[in-house]
Amino acid sequence: MKQLILPAYFLLFLSNSSSEASNFSNEPPSYIHDYHPYQHYYLIGQDTLPPTTTTPLPSSPIVEPTYACPTTNQMFDSANSTISLRHVDPGGIGYDHGYTTLAGLYFPGGLACNTVWPFIDLRAHYFNDNDWAANGGIGIRYAPDFTYTVLGVNAYFDYRTSDHWKLHYTQIGLGIEALGLCWEFRVNGYYPLKDSNRVQRCEFFYPGDYFIRRDRLRNAMRGLTSELGRYICRTDCFELYVGAGPYFYRGHVDENLTGGRFRVFLEYARWLTIGGILYYDNVFHTRVQGLIGLNFTFGCAPRCCRREQIISQPTYRNEIIVLDDFCCWKFNYDDTIGR
Repeated sequence: MKQLILPAYFLLFLSNSSSEASNFSNEPPSYIHDYHPYQHYYLIGQDTLPPTTTTPLPSSPIVEPTYACPTTNQMFDSANSTISLRHVDPGGIGYDHGYTTLAGLYFPGGLACNTVWPFIDLRAHYFNDNDWAANGGIGIRYAPDFTYTVLGVNAYFDYRTSDHWKLHYTQIGLGIEALGLCWEFRVNGYYPLKDSNRVQRCEFFYPGDYFIRRDRLRNAMRGLTSELGRYICRTDCFELYVGAGPYFYRGHVDENLTGGRFRVFLEYARWLTIGGILYYDNVFHTRVQGLIGLNFTFGCAPRCCRREQIISQPTYRNEIIVLDDFCCWKFNYDDTIGR
């Protein structure tokens, strides 16, 4: 009897296989019941067909996208350090002559996966009248959650000569900034370490040991500046920025300088910068400056890392110490005599 069962089952399998051959495919089954029942029967050798089920097969775990850190060869490319050569002319607030600047802005490499970006900023300025100035600064910029919003703080030490290297001035500066894809806001403060130097002395002597002395002094002014600006156009190769804000300075005597500044900057392909600045205040009145500069950037292209480009842009501040002249009189007689 058992000898007849196996051939009968074999004939039954052949007849059903030909009619259901169209149900088979080369694709892997997604559910257990997609396997053919007769294949399952002859493998396990049971007298009944196995029950079908709709239990899904185990699937591969979902892998969440992550921020890709740069390789060792890419770490220097993410630094986005810049060397700039530019010229500003004519004079501005607190100086009467234009100047040429060589600047270097350095961001350490390998920071693409970080949210905190420290930097070092060094600048040297040569005036058209043979005087010098320099700035040295450090700062930190913070970009939360890999967004386009950047917050920063900085501290600078400023130096300037005057009257053909005869007079020397120093000051410290502190600044905060908020940078974004469209808007920028910054506030900078300046505090002189040595505020005044004597430029000239005139003395007049009279009978009776009376005298009049006049000292002409040049004063470094402490002050505060701010600016709110917006990018009118910002593409991979072209940027147009417009910004404006007030400034306030106070000298050694009770003379306050209050005014406003408006500037327009155009940058092409990150290597050419052209700009104009308009000042107006109650001491220097209206002054207009033009700027042209060349930038040599070591870092990623703007098309692939806009965030790093925002983080690594130069800080904007008054890099020249503001000076103003005033006279101080001294005498040893009563000026009411003879009235």
